[in-house]
Amino acid sequence: MNDFKFTLIADGRTDDALIPILTWLLMNLGVKVGIQPQLPILGNLRNPPKKLQDKIAIALDLFPCNILFIHRDAESDETPIETRTKEIRKAEKLVKKSLPPIVCVIPIKMIESWLLFNEDAIRKVVGNPNGK
Repeated sequence: MNDFKFTLIADGRTDDALIPILTWLLMNLGVKVGIQPQLPILGNLRNPPKKLQDKIAIALDLFPCNILFIHRDAESDETPIETRTKEIRKAEKLVKKSLPPIVCVIPIKMIESWLLFNEDAIRKVVGNPNGK
């Protein structure tokens, strides 16, 4: 049985925190085979792509997948989610190859803040149970 591969094009290296969440989501949506996440670090390439459509094309060349997640932070409350969605869909149309399904992953606040929801657990992990 083949694994189900997904690729995440992220804004930065810390966005790898999305991998367990996306894996959990796929499992809960019924993926019954092994899930293999892929997180290309395109900034390490000799000529890293700057445009989103180039990032998509290169990521898919290097990491073929069943589904592609594209993460873009909203950056601020002034950037509507629709702006980021349009940006991703425009880049998708500019890629000159067959594409897997693409899912936009656009948290309203940066991932580092919206994942931090258990204040007591964070205090314990950093070794400061009485901190704020």
